[in-house]
Amino acid sequence: KHTKTMSRSLLVSSGLLLLLCGSLVESFVNHHHRHQSGNIGFAQSLHSTATMNEFTTTTSSDIIPRKVLFGNPTFAAPKLSPDGNLLAYLGPSKDKNVLNVFVYKVNEEKQDEARMVTNDTSRGIRQFFWAQDSQTILFKQDFEGDENFHLWAIDATATDTTAEARDLTPG
Repeated sequence: KHTKTMSRSLLVSSGLLLLLCGSLVESFVNHHHRHQSGNIGFAQSLHSTATMNEFTTTTSSDIIPRKVLFGNPTFAAPKLSPDGNLLAYLGPSKDKNVLNVFVYKVNEEKQDEARMVTNDTSRGIRQFFWAQDSQTILFKQDFEGDENFHLWAIDATATDTTAEARDLTPG
């Protein structure tokens, strides 16, 4: 496993290095064609092409908004129940914008009919699973970032909003 991870890292690093070298060579060739007179030597031309201005023009100057990079997804981690009747996914709650588990029947045409079955108001749920009974959602949750994760269960088929999550972790 460690060898595969190192191989992937090396492959990614090599790819980035090739991309950088390719940009540098392309920049040099473009610069060299602009100075056909032959007065500029290779090293001098290479140095002048490696300026910051040359590299910044190869990417967009638009900044990606923080909300796009770090905001909650609208729909994430969809999982079909074992019997195939329900679809669960992670989505933000409407009131607090915290990730919770939503469930809807597969035969319903609109996802607007999805019900939020968990009610986390603090850190959000990042992982959940279906139990084999196709009625129970299992999810892991810690308390305010203490990384002491507990396994919780909640009835995904309950139609009222008073369904209580049960802590399955002993102690």
